[in-house]
Amino acid sequence: MNKKILLPMFLFLGIGLVLAGVVSYLYSQEMALHGNQVNIVGDAYQEIDCEIGFECSGSEVSIENDLSGNVLMSLSFENDEGVESKYVSELTLTKKDTETWETIDDTITIGYTLVGDEFHVTGVSEGYTAVYYKDAVTELEDRLASPQAFIPIDEVIGNLPYVDDGNNLEETNYCQDPDNYKTCRGAKIWVIPDEAVLEENGIDWALMSEFYYETELIQYNSNGVILVYPEQNLVVTPVVVIDAGEPAGNYTSTANIGRLA
Repeated sequence: MNKKILLPMFLFLGIGLVLAGVVSYLYSQEMALHGNQVNIVGDAYQEIDCEIGFECSGSEVSIENDLSGNVLMSLSFENDEGVESKYVSELTLTKKDTETWETIDDTITIGYTLVGDEFHVTGVSEGYTAVYYKDAVTELEDRLASPQAFIPIDEVIGNLPYVDDGNNLEETNYCQDPDNYKTCRGAKIWVIPDEAVLEENGIDWALMSEFYYETELIQYNSNGVILVYPEQNLVVTPVVVIDAGEPAGNYTSTANIGRLA
């Protein structure tokens, strides 16, 4: 025999009152929030005389992360037809004491592609070669014990750093001792003497005192997605080219920088 359990109507009414939010608060707090954001400094408008078929550089834009955590930025363009664009940045390299790995006051500055269709390095003096040096491990002692072959810049495929780069692992942190960089993870770009370049992209480590080593790790992303670390000031320059086959006239390129996360 089936039995039916009947609940009194007043029980349903009581539940309805509770769900309706009839609550007497013992405490409440109103918070006035003053939101801090990444600081982006640059010219809002500029006119540039461009020679068609050659690169034209805009003015520098500074992305300053004074927040306590990493921020994910989007760097993109809106271009008229016939205009191509990219973002470039600069990197300081230095010689190092190969016994202590302290920096030596002998530096150079190179340019590199931050966002664009291909990765390039500029400003390398004659007699030297720029290379991407991908570590296999993270710790300094392990790095020294596990020298790797380099990757020529013109053979870089995809974004930097590579997924399997030891400097791109979750536990990697160049923002702490002994490096104390502003960029905690990323790719190493070195400039080495031509005579240090061996077959099969090997390196003559006997000449490593003549190498110019990174002072920060870098990124390259063809889709414009760049991570900016706390206290990092990333300075970028928009660069455009009007295709050689285009007629003389007025063109527009708008550089857009936004925050994704």
